[in-house]
Amino acid sequence: VRGAAALVAFTVSVLGGNLSAQEKTTLTTERDKVSYAIGVDVGTSLQPVGPFLDIAAFERALNNTFQGKPPLISEAEAQATDQVLRMNLAVAEGAQVPGMAPGSKPPAVDKSKVGLFLGTYVVGQSLLPFKDEIDTAVLAQALRTTTSGGTPLLTAEQAKEEMKAYLTKRQGAAGQRNRDEGARFLAENKTKKGVITTPSGLQY
Repeated sequence: VRGAAALVAFTVSVLGGNLSAQEKTTLTTERDKVSYAIGVDVGTSLQPVGPFLDIAAFERALNNTFQGKPPLISEAEAQATDQVLRMNLAVAEGAQVPGMAPGSKPPAVDKSKVGLFLGTYVVGQSLLPFKDEIDTAVLAQALRTTTSGGTPLLTAEQAKEEMKAYLTKRQGAAGQRNRDEGARFLAENKTKKGVITTPSGLQY
């Protein structure tokens, strides 16, 4: 048994090393850049939460949400986790929490549940419209670096510009798609009996 346990520990260690080695050092594709930019943006917003956040659990919940699977944490658990997290954040900032004696410690935070809560009900839900265009591993890498005070591959300003360009392009593509669908409808509709098309293209 001890030999098997040692083998498992060794395997996990090797895999963990490989995962770390696979982290992006450069962002070459648009998908990489957009995913990383979103991670920097989320990480900047969640900076105070960093010490209480399990990034692996967050990434797992994000993938689960994008795949449309049942939540990995119930709403009741998420609400309870959110409450404990807020208490800890308040104490960390030196604020007095109602119902807590001065100098007393708040309940311990379950970092894994914080990751599941944020990945499922907060960040995951807001990013659902972009799920097919996001590499969650790259997003998680940026989130990990940003919340831990590391040096990200994109500055906050660069991330903002990357997201702005991406959203502009996405809106343009959506507009073109709508125009194409409209043109296709008009082309099909004008062949129907009783439909009159004016020289300007209007149909009635």
